[in-house]
Amino acid sequence: MGKTNNVYILKARRKRHIKRGIILTVIIAGVLALFVTKSDFFLIKNVNIKGNSIIKTEAILKDADSFKGENLLFIKENNVISKIKSNPYIDNVTIKRSLPKTLEIDVTEKNVAYYFKGKESFDILSSDLILLEKSNKIDDKNLIEITGLKKDDLNIGEYIASGDSFTILKTTLDELYKIQKSNKSKFKVTKVDVSSLTNMKVYFGDVMVKIGDGEDLVKKINTAISILEDKSINLKKGYIDVSFHGSPVIKKEKDKEK
Repeated sequence: MGKTNNVYILKARRKRHIKRGIILTVIIAGVLALFVTKSDFFLIKNVNIKGNSIIKTEAILKDADSFKGENLLFIKENNVISKIKSNPYIDNVTIKRSLPKTLEIDVTEKNVAYYFKGKESFDILSSDLILLEKSNKIDDKNLIEITGLKKDDLNIGEYIASGDSFTILKTTLDELYKIQKSNKSKFKVTKVDVSSLTNMKVYFGDVMVKIGDGEDLVKKINTAISILEDKSINLKKGYIDVSFHGSPVIKKEKDKEK
């Protein structure tokens, strides 16, 4: 059919072209959808782990390997995150897809901060007081011992307690961990006694620091470290009381003669 200037004929032709275009698009989309869903081109073959320094990569891969063979484009991220976070040492998980066959898992680990001497083992705790594991020994010498802690038998991955008093304790000890991490001096916290939340005690080796409650904790710890660093005071054993407003009280104790 030759060219025409008939408006109705031109409109009819445009409609046919549009209809053909739509049909072609649907067919192409259907073929692509079939390829994506049925082809093994996007099936997960590789899983890469990064961000871990405490947990061995093999331990994370043991959980992640169950997702191999699933479609990379349609895998449910929440399922992956939930599976990886079943490890109590994992705090956060980010998932990325690297086409066509690689799943990237970026983890953030919990801060391993404290330990508690149990009857048969050492309970390893995070900075926010989640039980990470039970161990026969303490390999990390930088962990702070907690004493005076009342707790029931716990499952790994659980908080050591609950309630308003625990919230106060958790906030205080999380802050103490951050202070310890930023502390550049040679004097490090070795133990904390939390038997009374209004009369807590922090230990730097043989020196006890009475901090009272957790208020102004940074100021209290910095004051104690300044005293320990003061060579004119030369405090090796005894206590420092910074639990009140005013000048700290310092008490030296002599080593017992052998």
